[in-house]
Amino acid sequence: MKIQDLVNYNHLTYGAFIQNTWNASDLFKLETGLRTDYQNEYGVFVLPRISAMFDFNNNWTARVGGGLGYKTPTVFTEDAERIQFQNVLPIDVENTVAERSIGGNFDVNYRTEFWETIGFTANVLFFYTKVNDPLILMNTFPATWEYTQPDGFIDTKGVEANFKFSYRDFKLFTKLYPCRCKSTLQ
Repeated sequence: MKIQDLVNYNHLTYGAFIQNTWNASDLFKLETGLRTDYQNEYGVFVLPRISAMFDFNNNWTARVGGGLGYKTPTVFTEDAERIQFQNVLPIDVENTVAERSIGGNFDVNYRTEFWETIGFTANVLFFYTKVNDPLILMNTFPATWEYTQPDGFIDTKGVEANFKFSYRDFKLFTKLYPCRCKSTLQ
């Protein structure tokens, strides 16, 4: 099957977004937002989000937040790319729904400067996401791959740590990303 056969569809998304940031004090800010999308194949998605930021001083901040999300089905996933889209069947749009998710995060940020020349920032993020109606690429027949949508959800939680050193125009980024995924698919 050729890649052209897989992607012969036209997805259009129209959306609107409103956001409010309330600066309650020098220490505390509350940000709320509401996004609504209309997607021509999968309908309307209402996506609220809330986030609270604590600005302790010039060096330390922390944020906690959460909200809803979605992802429309597409063949362009890491799993399909890994097998170079070979023998991947098209997605059955008529019998597939968009993935919907709920998630939250908490992160701590530190910023400083060494010897007035080297900048350093550190960010540690803890996250949780639950994806309902996940779309999974399965080997359904020898040498054939098909996107399926089993009953259940995928539960993802983990921590991500980012460190950045900067000197003039030079930047060094380091990232640690241990993640734990648990699925309860049937």
